[in-house]
Amino acid sequence: MQNEVVVERDVRVTMRDGIKLVCDVYRPARDGQPVTGAFPVILERTPYDKGAVSRSEMTVREPKEPKRREEVAAFFTRHGYIVIYQDCRGRYGSEGVFRKYLDEAADGALLASESHGGSRRSGETLRGIKEVASP
Repeated sequence: MQNEVVVERDVRVTMRDGIKLVCDVYRPARDGQPVTGAFPVILERTPYDKGAVSRSEMTVREPKEPKRREEVAAFFTRHGYIVIYQDCRGRYGSEGVFRKYLDEAADGALLASESHGGSRRSGETLRGIKEVASP
């Protein structure tokens, strides 16, 4: 069956300084297996818990019920994207010390460069600042 999604949870990605940041990776799948090939990547790095519901995922139809990250990821994955949610350095499952804004460019650039097919950043508030900080 096409348009399936497989999820790898708590994937550890090693930064240049050896710190490991934790990601959930959603991939297009067929018959329960990831589809091979290069796909564009949507990367969301968050200090607010990669597994938590994000307030930014509210819709006009459902302003009080934000979409779960899994729902958002499934939508994009079924349209040919890989979606990665990552806890920022020092937050939740990721190692290191959280230093607001200071590590975002290096950590985000490294993860984006490791992604297959490039990346599109999304976000607001702190996430929006990280977009500006990332190359």
